[in-house]
Amino acid sequence: MNYLHNIAGINHGDIKLENVLFDSQFNIKLNDFGLSNNIKDHNGLFKNIKAFAGSPMYMAPEILS
Repeated sequence: MNYLHNIAGINHGDIKLENVLFDSQFNIKLNDFGLSNNIKDHNGLFKNIKAFAGSPMYMAPEILS
């Protein structure tokens, strides 16, 4: 996650058990980047993202309301 977020500037947007896989060495692999966002601008600075993404069934009630 550190690489995705801080180095590559990607926010997955939908991390849940169904999107977490393990390889034969038990390394964690993420899949389903359909709701991901680029969170850095062309200068490498973090953007101010105000939209939310994810699966409604896994969201906290206060986010849905």
